[in-house]
Amino acid sequence: MFSGRSSEKTIWRRIGWWVAEIIVVFIGVYLAFLLEGYRADRQDERKKQQVYTALHNYFSLISPNLERSAQQADSVYANPFLEAYQNGEMPRLEPLPYFTEAINESTWRAMLQSGAIDLLDTSFILQVDYFFATNELLRQETTHFNRMQDQYLLPNANADISTFYNPKTKEVRPLYRWYVDFLKSNSAHLKTMKRQADNIIAELESKLSKERLENLKPDSLEKTNSPKQ
Repeated sequence: MFSGRSSEKTIWRRIGWWVAEIIVVFIGVYLAFLLEGYRADRQDERKKQQVYTALHNYFSLISPNLERSAQQADSVYANPFLEAYQNGEMPRLEPLPYFTEAINESTWRAMLQSGAIDLLDTSFILQVDYFFATNELLRQETTHFNRMQDQYLLPNANADISTFYNPKTKEVRPLYRWYVDFLKSNSAHLKTMKRQADNIIAELESKLSKERLENLKPDSLEKTNSPKQ
């Protein structure tokens, strides 16, 4: 009788050990899974921070260039002509420098194709895409202006002013209306892109880690680049 009870206890003891081993193995696998997920999340976050930093540097260079371009478009080209035109004068339609696309979006497209699109939230991607949509509109209008200037303005650069205006109304003739429209829209698009770029920079600064953000500040860059005593 005692022998039977001893065997029964042995069996239950073995079962207990087996259950304990299974639990230990399960916990080990589960912890390994959590650790792997943690490492993957950390790796994704590092990649995000790298993308955010690259984009911050990119748009920080673009923003002041857009501001300078808008100011030049206003002060040198648009304002002198439009102010005279709105005052009832007939300023001459002077040929303008050939404008080219200022912003190259290849950097942004390369980031998306490299897998960055899986790391960024949809609203931010749309925000950047909207910036480049405005850039594309500017590019199309610039291409159209250059083509019209070549076709209609340059061949008549020395023509009488009546070629470009109706002398009675002092209005630009429909054939040359594109000149006035471009002077109005060019700086407006540049200013819009400047605001968009600044909004993107602000959004990036809210996403960047404190350490990376500190490294992007001008005073930090000055300290880094200053010669050691």
